[in-house]
Amino acid sequence: MARANNTNKKSSPSVSLFPFLSILACVMGTLTLIIYGVALGQTQDGPSEQAYQQVIDMIAQITVEIERLKVMIAQALEREKQLSDLRDEIAWLQSMLPGFLDEMKQAAVLLPQYEELKRQVGWRPAISNIEIRNSKFNILNSWCPSTISRIRLRLQKTV
Repeated sequence: MARANNTNKKSSPSVSLFPFLSILACVMGTLTLIIYGVALGQTQDGPSEQAYQQVIDMIAQITVEIERLKVMIAQALEREKQLSDLRDEIAWLQSMLPGFLDEMKQAAVLLPQYEELKRQVGWRPAISNIEIRNSKFNILNSWCPSTISRIRLRLQKTV
């Protein structure tokens, strides 16, 4: 019978504790992480007053920068409008240029004849050169007032 007992012990299944120990180790590690997270959460009370003030200051700076950029955009749009007006004026002047050139050619042809007639008659102008210049400016001013006004301002600054 002793032999039978030995054979019964060998044939009976044995229980391994390895899965139990690994599950226990995993549970202990998880609990450790949970305790660490809870402790860390209790030590930090959320954002501090200083951090809140820094955020407020940053928002104020960004708002000022946005307003400055809006002003710059408005100025750029105004300059673009002025450039467009100047381009239109240049296009108009360029369209008038051939007519002016034709008139200048005719004047160049007629001027020697006019001077010869003045010399023969002995005619002297009753008005001064300054009055003639002013009348020329008035004629040009009726054609293109903004350009002539800029030319007058430049001439006045040089005198």
